[in-house]
Amino acid sequence: SSTEIEKMEDLVENISIEMKKEGEKQLVFLDGEDVSAEIRSTQVDEHVAKYAALACVRNKMTPLQRKMGEKGNIIMEGRDIGTAVFPNANVKIYLDASIEERAKRRYQQDLEKGMEVTYEEILESMKQRHKLETQREIAPLRQADDAIYLDSTHLSIEQVIEKVIKIINEKREEQ
Repeated sequence: SSTEIEKMEDLVENISIEMKKEGEKQLVFLDGEDVSAEIRSTQVDEHVAKYAALACVRNKMTPLQRKMGEKGNIIMEGRDIGTAVFPNANVKIYLDASIEERAKRRYQQDLEKGMEVTYEEILESMKQRHKLETQREIAPLRQADDAIYLDSTHLSIEQVIEKVIKIINEKREEQ
């Protein structure tokens, strides 16, 4: 509704988002509060696609994301990083996995965090989010034309890291 959008416009106008590195961890702070765990929750997952599609949110987030990239040599992930935020990035990888595998991975992560969720809830939430993100008008989820496709469905984290490093090194050699 237009009232909801107006509230969101006011909200994003005055928020502060910072990323800080503490040891090996990259933390996200919203108005000075560490929200690193919360932004990965199923609850956020269920609503993020709807709000991320709003122009006021994109207009706030895109410059913030670009500012983070000014320091150079960063790895950033997101639905429209390679298409809208950094269309000229040196290396773009479209990392994918089947929706069932992604739900299984999130379910395992949530269990390890002590969260009470079911695999079915997570799978349904991910299906809804995927539908919203691929069909939205503003910065939809899609593979950039020059991105390298990497399907991680049957790969371990270590194998994915190995493949990503190989892709980055190959791109560096080309430049």
